[in-house]
Amino acid sequence: MGITHVLRGVEWQVSTPKHILLYRAFNWTPPFYGHLPLLMNADGTKLSKRQGDIRISHYKDSHIFPLALINFIVHSGGGFAKDLERNVRPKCYTIDELAAQFDISRINTHSGKLMSERLLEFNRLELKRKLQDNIEENKLVQEVKIMVQQKYGERISDNYLSLNVSEEHIKNILRWASNRIGTLSDLISKELEFIWLIPKTQTTQQSDVNVIELLKDKLETENDFRTENLNMFLKSFCKENDIKYSSFMKMLRSVLAGLRRDLVLRK
Repeated sequence: MGITHVLRGVEWQVSTPKHILLYRAFNWTPPFYGHLPLLMNADGTKLSKRQGDIRISHYKDSHIFPLALINFIVHSGGGFAKDLERNVRPKCYTIDELAAQFDISRINTHSGKLMSERLLEFNRLELKRKLQDNIEENKLVQEVKIMVQQKYGERISDNYLSLNVSEEHIKNILRWASNRIGTLSDLISKELEFIWLIPKTQTTQQSDVNVIELLKDKLETENDFRTENLNMFLKSFCKENDIKYSSFMKMLRSVLAGLRRDLVLRK
């Protein structure tokens, strides 16, 4: 077959003499063998096929992009210069870019550990990369549209007019969410359903309108919109205006998203 080099896991090292003898028995030239350290779980235990979360189907169902998974594995092992070691901004590399970077002298002599938190980081980087390509972006839009329709299609009733799944809306959501989500499935989580469901027009009492106007004026003077600060800001606003906090939050959810509950406004 013209194979000159074989790189395989270190557990095959003990079998190498037998394989070389087989080649010689057939008067074939054996290839050069290189034995690589293994990829392990974060706790140092060996990966097993019995682990459901290491199957390719698991990552596919979890909306992990293929290139993100490849970069995750590459950066967990050896043979490549790590972005953090080179002090360059992390990115999700294409197959061609990874092939150009590979250097056999960089292969580690010790096992690598799969740190699961880095997988979502690479998935986020791959999402950003795809959004910079018109063709890839359009594929993402169609994928998200199907996800949203499957998730909320049966919930369209008297409570909601429709789903907002226009292409422009989905593109805006993807750009907004690229730094906030780990996978596309996060976009159909409970706390983000308001970005897809269009509520019916509802009547707002004048007293609520007055409160919103006060809140608007107050927000215009605020510079720190971090979650922890916004929480204190809203409670302070209610105290200053003698408003019950729980009632105020319920009204604010209704005005902003047409929802009475299950919306974390501070986020």
